[in-house]
Amino acid sequence: MSADGIELRLTGKAFKLEFSQMLGSILEAGARALATIKTGGAWIAVAPNAISGLFGVFKGFKSEETQELRAWLLVSGGLAYALEKAVAETAFKTRPPPESLRKLVEDIGARIESRTYTVEPDFFQQPNRLQLIDDVSHELSAWGSQFGGEDKPPEAKKRILSHFPTGLHRTWLKDARRFEALEQALNSPFTASMKIQRELSGYLQYIEEQFTELRLIGQSEDDLNAVRLAQVFVPLRAFVESGQAKDSQPNLAIDSLAVQATAKERPTIKRKIVRVFDALDKWVVAASRKDALRVVSGGPGIGKSSSMRAYAAKLARSGVAYPIFVPLQKLVRPDVPLRERLREYLIEVKEIPFSAFPLETASVVGLQKPFLIIFDGLDELVRPGKDADEIAREFMIDLRSFLDQENGLQSASPISVLALVTGRVAVAGSAARVLKCSGEQILSLLRFSEELRHQNSEMEEVDYDDPAGLLREDQRRAWWKLWQKATRDVPEEMPATLLHRDLYEVTIEPLLLYFIALIRPWVPSRIGDSLARNSIYAKLLRYFYERECGKGDRNFATEFPAFEEYEVVLQAMALAAWYDGSTRIGSIETVEKLLGNWSPDVAHSFRKVIGGNKPAVSAALAFYMRPHEAPNSFEFLHKTFAEYLVSRRIVEAVATISEAFEDAKRHRGVRKKTFDESEQLKDWIRLAGGRALDFDLIRFLRDEVYSCFLQSSEMVVRWREVLVFCMQGQSC
Repeated sequence: MSADGIELRLTGKAFKLEFSQMLGSILEAGARALATIKTGGAWIAVAPNAISGLFGVFKGFKSEETQELRAWLLVSGGLAYALEKAVAETAFKTRPPPESLRKLVEDIGARIESRTYTVEPDFFQQPNRLQLIDDVSHELSAWGSQFGGEDKPPEAKKRILSHFPTGLHRTWLKDARRFEALEQALNSPFTASMKIQRELSGYLQYIEEQFTELRLIGQSEDDLNAVRLAQVFVPLRAFVESGQAKDSQPNLAIDSLAVQATAKERPTIKRKIVRVFDALDKWVVAASRKDALRVVSGGPGIGKSSSMRAYAAKLARSGVAYPIFVPLQKLVRPDVPLRERLREYLIEVKEIPFSAFPLETASVVGLQKPFLIIFDGLDELVRPGKDADEIAREFMIDLRSFLDQENGLQSASPISVLALVTGRVAVAGSAARVLKCSGEQILSLLRFSEELRHQNSEMEEVDYDDPAGLLREDQRRAWWKLWQKATRDVPEEMPATLLHRDLYEVTIEPLLLYFIALIRPWVPSRIGDSLARNSIYAKLLRYFYERECGKGDRNFATEFPAFEEYEVVLQAMALAAWYDGSTRIGSIETVEKLLGNWSPDVAHSFRKVIGGNKPAVSAALAFYMRPHEAPNSFEFLHKTFAEYLVSRRIVEAVATISEAFEDAKRHRGVRKKTFDESEQLKDWIRLAGGRALDFDLIRFLRDEVYSCFLQSSEMVVRWREVLVFCMQGQSC
């Protein structure tokens, strides 16, 4: 026994049988991952099943549960996870047959038979030092070379090491009570400093998985081939403004659809084109107390959250700063200081492995790097009775106080905290003006392709500074190459249909391009279909509905025999989220009230699929929604779905008012019907009076009305006349 605790010696010969049985059984089950590997490699995540399988196999063992056996179980779980990940990430020239996994495990067993491995007291702090990993890496490299894998032992070891700690962590969580005695024997690793270190390391793994494991909207949780964000992510470009007059404030109300300010309006403004990650790296490395804030601005669906998840994962790997990712909609109790709200979020969210506030505990383990806290979704902060601009201003003032408190106004010590805030264009502009941010502190994201507007006769005086020629690249093509590798039955080259000028505006936004790829407009039967923004969302809703109905089991979609009924429910859910103030989160109670007023039959079907006692929303939701943490509530995965559905409901309400008006005009004789404009206006106010129509919702509303205008211009003209009639208080 050392001064710091015991050392466990694990003899390979004694545990060869158990080790081979455990790894062999679960990796054999993982052979289905190999069946999906393409030449060039593919990302498959089946490790959680592997760990569950490990415990299932272990139940059949009759061995005495010694400390050594517990250690083997823990290590085997970590290796099972790491091996499946490493195999899935490796590029092979020929597909390895499933039975070859058994041979891999046999080779590992033969190698470890004559070995003895030491689990030292610092194992929980530095698990990657275990000599067993070197032996497994050599065998993995040799096995992979049979099928054209080019990983040498160092590369194979690197792959295993990147996943081994996570595998240990997940194995531990599977049966923490079993390993408590092992902890105590190894000098109780949950002393203060070791516990803090492990939690900090565990959170970095969590941050990486929030990028690498995140399925795209509409990808099934049950599909092993589901496409993940990391597979198709393309780092974006942005512009920063510089050279403005001393007393001026940057104008962030710039829709990335078109940069519309002119040189006459802002004669000294220059827009410098940058790579987002490069600009952020430079800022983070500088870590200046006087420049501790960045704002990332962009329109809906441009990739703000995706970019920040990717950047946080990048920092988690590089170690330049310690990233903390905070979805602002998750911060509760807005009247409490920001520091306390952060503490509650990081400690109380069960998926996050913190038991103490990292900003307070980092000094215990000597963390020699600043925290970068990414506050994502400024436009999703909600407070009853306040508009978005006011909420954003209050948050930014609170954030400034928080940064001053953490970093100190005057100090020779290194900076402790940097902050990055994301938001849609208008609300980000309001927030930046509150703190008088300079133009260089604000990165305005650009779409996959941007025309050089300064060559346009209407925009000649706009001065772009793009010395690296970044805008010359059409990033749609880069995204398509990644999409083609990640999915099946997709043309190798981006179809000319999608590059046509008519589709330019809907294919250069990352989210819309993905949605278009889902509905596959290049398929002969779909060529010629409309691909306006609203029609894309309409096709997606029908696509998801038909896909769910075609599964043959009872689910949310099958409860509604007609798509129109299904859409009515979605509209009610969107309105519930809109009324909440976030256009993101809504309550089941509000949905039931709305449906009760609109259609009792649809309301009845909704109650059946949700459940009479509403135990949870869970599986009742479509692929563009998920359950929220609050009881009996739900969350739209992207606000644009809710905005589209709200616009649909508003247009349908106007059409209903118009129909009632026309019906009253036709029945002025014996069967006279009265059109009561006051009652119609009350219905209108109940529907749309609770929230202001912001620019992003108005864009969907405008497009929906235009779509109806193309079908019948006379109908839309009548809508306008009826609304004017009602507003003037006339009677019919």
